Amino acid sequence: VVENLQFILPESVNFVLDTLHGAGFKAYIVGGCVRDILCGKVPNDFDITTSALPENTKKLFSKTVETGIKHGTVTVIVDGTQIEVTTFRTEDSRHPQTVSFTRSIEEDLSRRDFTVNAMCYNHEEGLIDLFGGKDDIKSCTLRAVGDPVLRFSEDALRILRLVRFAATLGFTPDTATLNAAKSC
Repeated sequence: VVENLQFILPESVNFVLDTLHGAGFKAYIVGGCVRDILCGKVPNDFDITTSALPENTKKLFSKTVETGIKHGTVTVIVDGTQIEVTTFRTEDSRHPQTVSFTRSIEEDLSRRDFTVNAMCYNHEEGLIDLFGGKDDIKSCTLRAVGDPVLRFSEDALRILRLVRFAATLGFTPDTATLNAAKSC
């Protein structure tokens, strides 16, 4: 983990964050781009999570594409750069295909797959790391957010993501996460 890191974001990402904030919404870069920055890498892309509903996001930006509207995702295009903007959401573990929007960044982060992907950042609030993702990056550990059996039961593709992240990041799954992946 890069210590005392300044999050220097591309102008297009700052524009989207600033526009959402200026309209009264919360907004953060989230997931893999935060993880990559903390690992000292330049992210390939930036995802933003926001309290704005998809229709709010579409009204705020002149170029948008409904890429995953039923899941709350609108792609905003700024100077040719595509940035996925997704409304904070929760999932019902009994109905994993169903998502509900929430006003809580904490609820949104708690539904994510691994601690290293469950962090967000904006310039006003700094890094939000509720589940120890930064420490897991330091120790090169992949750990599910919450109950790993529940995480994998919500979406079996998370098991493949575990294998992919272990291979590409060189991280090792913690015992509970690995055992849950095997049992699921």
